[in-house]
Amino acid sequence: MIKHDLDQSPFEGSSSNHLEEGGIPIMSSKIRVRSSSIQHQTMLMQRKIQHRLVDKSTANTATSSSVSNNNYPPMLDVKHACIACIRGPILLSAPHGTRLQRGGYHSQTKERIHLREQYVGVIVMRLSYEIEQIQRDRQKERSKQQASLPLAQKALPPAPIHKVSTVIWNREKKFDKFTLDPNYLVRSQLKDSPFHQSLHRFIETQSGIVNCKEKYTSKLIQVFSPLQATTPLFHLDIHGKKDRKHNMDIDIGTKALREDFAMDDQETIVKSLINGFTGKMSEVFKGIVIKNHHVVCNPEGELVGKWGKGNMHTMTHQSVLLGIPAMQIEFPRSLRNLIIKEKTLLTALATCILDTYEQFVVPHWQTKKTELILNYSLSKQLQETKLNVEKLKEMADEYEEWDKTPDEPVI
Repeated sequence: MIKHDLDQSPFEGSSSNHLEEGGIPIMSSKIRVRSSSIQHQTMLMQRKIQHRLVDKSTANTATSSSVSNNNYPPMLDVKHACIACIRGPILLSAPHGTRLQRGGYHSQTKERIHLREQYVGVIVMRLSYEIEQIQRDRQKERSKQQASLPLAQKALPPAPIHKVSTVIWNREKKFDKFTLDPNYLVRSQLKDSPFHQSLHRFIETQSGIVNCKEKYTSKLIQVFSPLQATTPLFHLDIHGKKDRKHNMDIDIGTKALREDFAMDDQETIVKSLINGFTGKMSEVFKGIVIKNHHVVCNPEGELVGKWGKGNMHTMTHQSVLLGIPAMQIEFPRSLRNLIIKEKTLLTALATCILDTYEQFVVPHWQTKKTELILNYSLSKQLQETKLNVEKLKEMADEYEEWDKTPDEPVI
């Protein structure tokens, strides 16, 4: 920013007529006008410079020197960058639904491109619809069964439907060097990611939280109130991987859950959740053969859901550090194609997720200490997209058409 010394420059070369005793300058009327004019011009120049800086910060052609100096431009307006619909206690996310750059200055790793994972956003949106539709169908069936019962035998009113929260990239978002990969963040970058902001909104709106300081810290403190945290939360992070030559495994990333969530007496609960989900997933894909390989659910596969070295954080790791049980699911590309085509397979997968939540998360939900704490300011930064599940279903059809004919390499 240009800085003018307005107290000195008007008086350079001034005559003694404009000086008091001791050499203190006295402004004449002409000089006052000149000073006022300079101030006005300076203010206009500063405004122009600020506008230019804003324009440059949002441009995709930012220079590499800005990266090395840690002068990252502001994050793209999340209203345009991602679609975050925080509606219920089950969260489905797809952080690699667009092409992203990872690595660089903060991570001290080589910059590289992560290609878009085909159909992950479509799968998330359709699963959201199916999970809620399954609950509606179950409620109707229970109502029919109870209608014929005597009044004394009728059960309590049905529980409310567990709605599904979704976070995906907007397909209109263009590639740029400064959009952070939500699955490859150091601690200092978390606050700038709309996907991480969505986790804070998810906790704030879906589970009553009290006694939280509005400060981002790694200090272990009590976050969940035993009386307020009444709604159990569950997060599945949906990914896509390349087809492997020797197997068609679904990698279920559980490392963050096993290493960072299991505290005190919760180790047994974590094992129960992992085994229960893996078993139900195995039933969904039982008997399916692709490229001469049986589809197998592997909780100890190659992609484990947590970075082994350094201070990098996956989405599931971030959730676990915030107290949310979370797992990462890696679907091979050919299997994603099948899930998109086969409605019965998608419905079976949605049933698996819902039953896992109701049978292995809800009954064992406990308050616990967390390493990351709820940050209300980050929650408020998220520009949430208000869409109902029917609209998400319509968008899934649009995204499928977009994903069918990619204009760039995809995984």
